[in-house]
Amino acid sequence: MVIAGMVFSLGALTVPVAAPALPARPAPTGRAATCPPPPTDLTNDGFEQPRVTTGTFQLFDQSQVPGWSTTAADGKMELWNSGFQGVPAAEGLQFAELNANLVSTLYQDVPTTPGQTLVWGLSHRGRNGVDVMNVRIGVPGNTLTTVATLSDGRAWGRHTGVYTVPAGQIVTRFAFESVSSAGGNPSIGNFLDAISFGTPSCVTAQKFVTPNGHSVNVGDQVDYRVQMSNGGGSATAAASVSDTLPANTTFVPGSILLNTGTNTVVVPDTAYNAGTRTISATFIGATGTAGVIEPGSTVALYYSVTADTAAAGTTLLNTANVSSTDGLGTVDAFTTNETATPVDAAADVQIVKSATPSAAANGTITYTLVVENNGPSSASNVVVTDAVPAGATITSAAGCTTSGQNVTCAVGTLANGASTTITITADAPDPTPSYALLINHAEVVASTFDPNRTNNVSEAATVVEPLPPALLEVTKTAITPTVNAGREAAVSILVTNVGVASTGSVTLTDTIPAGFTVTSATPSTGSCTVGATVSCSLGVLAGTNTVRIVVEGTTDPSLAAGATLTDTAAATDGTLTAGDTATITIANSSRLVTTKDTLNTPQADEPLVYAIDVSNLGPSDAPNAVITDNLPAGLTVTGIPDECTLTGTTLTCSLGTLAVGDIATIFYAAQVPVTGGTFTNTAAVTSDSTNPNPGDATSSKTSEVPSGADLGVTKTANRETANSGDTVTYTIIVTNNGPGGATGVTMRDDAASGITFTDVTADRGTIENVDGDRIWSIGTMTAGAIATLTTKATLTGTCDVPNAAFVSGDQDDLDGSDNTSIATVTLPGCAEIANTGLDAMPLTDTGLALMASGGGLMYLARRRRRGEPDCLA
Repeated sequence: MVIAGMVFSLGALTVPVAAPALPARPAPTGRAATCPPPPTDLTNDGFEQPRVTTGTFQLFDQSQVPGWSTTAADGKMELWNSGFQGVPAAEGLQFAELNANLVSTLYQDVPTTPGQTLVWGLSHRGRNGVDVMNVRIGVPGNTLTTVATLSDGRAWGRHTGVYTVPAGQIVTRFAFESVSSAGGNPSIGNFLDAISFGTPSCVTAQKFVTPNGHSVNVGDQVDYRVQMSNGGGSATAAASVSDTLPANTTFVPGSILLNTGTNTVVVPDTAYNAGTRTISATFIGATGTAGVIEPGSTVALYYSVTADTAAAGTTLLNTANVSSTDGLGTVDAFTTNETATPVDAAADVQIVKSATPSAAANGTITYTLVVENNGPSSASNVVVTDAVPAGATITSAAGCTTSGQNVTCAVGTLANGASTTITITADAPDPTPSYALLINHAEVVASTFDPNRTNNVSEAATVVEPLPPALLEVTKTAITPTVNAGREAAVSILVTNVGVASTGSVTLTDTIPAGFTVTSATPSTGSCTVGATVSCSLGVLAGTNTVRIVVEGTTDPSLAAGATLTDTAAATDGTLTAGDTATITIANSSRLVTTKDTLNTPQADEPLVYAIDVSNLGPSDAPNAVITDNLPAGLTVTGIPDECTLTGTTLTCSLGTLAVGDIATIFYAAQVPVTGGTFTNTAAVTSDSTNPNPGDATSSKTSEVPSGADLGVTKTANRETANSGDTVTYTIIVTNNGPGGATGVTMRDDAASGITFTDVTADRGTIENVDGDRIWSIGTMTAGAIATLTTKATLTGTCDVPNAAFVSGDQDDLDGSDNTSIATVTLPGCAEIANTGLDAMPLTDTGLALMASGGGLMYLARRRRRGEPDCLA
């Protein structure tokens, strides 16, 4: 047998069991429903009739051997039993020896159809060495044609050939002629078996599954069978099968079998390729020759798988690929029918139980049950049962029902990967005088199939200690485990006799930690006094009795955040002693309130004085308090307090620690720009303490400072009269009368007709000539500032020569009446100006008359009338 490229002996691997029952001929798959009839099928092709009864060999008259004839003169044919002289049959139980008593020819005549192509096949073996025979085919009574000469030694050889029936030949003789035998004895040699002569092989195949027609569970075994039948008139060659395992299944080692129809052969697991999950095997028929399935034979491949957990809720689908070659060399490859095996849902539910490992008599035992669904499907109708040990008294089982010592919890549906926790509490018994071991058993079940029942049960144990005759136990707990410095705090002290007998007279001493001031100590029984320590007289405690003492007090507001107040309470009756410690952790909470205001109402270019008040309303001291004041644009700090620093426009003042009730005040001044403006200033305080009202820590102040200034100008000449051509010196004084500063201050000195400027000097600014006028750019002038300009000019003409100066700035002038000043020098020859109207006012050729009216100026245009002197118009 050849499987996966390896050759195995059929005899060595034959399973000593009856062959599985196989249908004779399954319906073909992937081809015509039936195979054509084999019209040339031979009779008694394996020499199984008549039966040899001696157990060795036997000579029969040819009339006794169905289908076959001989040319031997004595008419005898020799049949052997399989295994005689160590020679097994090629197939079945018997085979023929061509050389009986005489050298002869065995033959059989069969009906044929002219033009039909037939395939012949046989197994041939030498008896004592190499024997030779001819295969001859032709018309009965005529000379037959030798189609093959076969030479085989002491092993069966399989031989095939093709024969086309000539025209008109309706009967064909298929004959085997002895040529020679090893040793030269004409009555010895040339064994024959498994002879076929007919139409080419016709293979059908079918796939079967067990169980069939119902579903399986995860972990169940599923058995597959690929059955292959030859419905043709000749044997196959290279008949093989390739079967890929269904997804989510696991191959069962040792499950591959081949059935030849008479024997079941165990196939090594090497036929299974774990990488491709494919089983590949070559079929064998009755002759045991790899790939050969005799006409009319049915063979089968068996193997088994188990359904994996991932297969839950899916369907296992499987087909096989079958291939064979007929006697004409044609390869026939096809896929079998598909089998479908549903796999039921599966959920691996598990329970893990834990319990209080040890408990005092009459104490509490807590049982925790964690139920999980490891999938892959949802688990339906999940129910947990817990048998609480006898002696323990169930006190709670939320979401569950109790009956005696049994607790039942209906969890319901639990999704894949989901879990739930069940808590059961019980009172421990009093096992006095010895210990008790309580074993608790819990179990979980679900209506969904569970592939792993090993984790459905869990147990937990609790050791219960007996009560001592008398035993003091002190439990101290901080009622306010975390408190802000300066606030009230309290601790609870429980003094218990956990024994059976009464104690002596019990006293309790509780230390008082630094930073904590006790205001009261109240016991449920007895009395307490407060001094350097808290001392309580509690009297005699009967078995299992408890006294509670509540100690209240206040914490020091100066305690730092993170500080701890730890004290110990100790109880004694003179013989028995017990103690416990509690700790209160300090936090800080300081309500810091900031108030920002100004102490004056400045004008532009004056200092603005700020005051910042910071109050600590408690309850805790505020360490590392810091004021941060971001100055608005335009203000310039003129004085920095000692505790402050200025970085850019940010003023930072360190206040240190502000105790509860402290108020810190910071004063500083900031110069307002000459332009004035609106200034909003915000100050905020922070500290290492938490502010419960952070909005109180910030305060803002808005100040509005007007930006106006009153600029004035005064222009004088060093003389009132002059002659034409004289030089006059003019002095111009510009004053900022406040209240604010002024920027962009400019004085314009008009060059009227008859005036020619020469030298000019000023105590500040720059001077330029524009169309003969003097433009004096003074720049910024603070309130009260004075600027002076001196200029010389040559006068010409015959009348008064006025000269005007004008001053202006970037800001609106609060009083425009003093923004202009005129200095007039009288020259000889100037006529009186009649009060008859402006038309009668004479002008010099280049003069300019000015008139002041209501604090303003009127510029009077000059004109020349024909035949008249210049006049005002």
